[in-house]
Amino acid sequence: MYALSMDDISAGDHIRIRVTMDGPANITQRPIKTGETFTYEFVAPQAGTFFYHSHDHPDRQQALGLYGALIIDPRNAQTKPAYDLEQIILLQEWLEREGLTYPAMIMEGGLPNFFTINGKSYPATETIEMKVAQRVLLRFIGSHNTTSFILCTCTEGRSVSLPSMATL
Repeated sequence: MYALSMDDISAGDHIRIRVTMDGPANITQRPIKTGETFTYEFVAPQAGTFFYHSHDHPDRQQALGLYGALIIDPRNAQTKPAYDLEQIILLQEWLEREGLTYPAMIMEGGLPNFFTINGKSYPATETIEMKVAQRVLLRFIGSHNTTSFILCTCTEGRSVSLPSMATL
């Protein structure tokens, strides 16, 4: 068992904030009961593409849609890349078995057998409409826990230099 202080920092797929603003009930915060509210307040220390999700009964709550994108713009707007369109692509893995759907898990019998993009599966997924020469900022979020996606950034076959998180 670990003792967590109020100054511990949560990292990983999340914003680097105090664990009291991010974590499972009864470990980093008191459970929020039905009918209660809790306001998450923090100063975002870095810009980027993140996501929020439930730490309580994720097999049920995420399946019911309790997760989503959290976009934090850079403090200095001049460091934001130039683009014409912005699209969030929220990827999720699911396991369908005997007519029921569950979030996929890293274990035999729980591995994914279909994916959704922004909560929809093909053919209901959306098309990104673009014109020639338009620039699009794609924000990929893998809100699952079983597959890693590698994003190669390039245009017309040439690598694109992206600013590091330290400059945002």
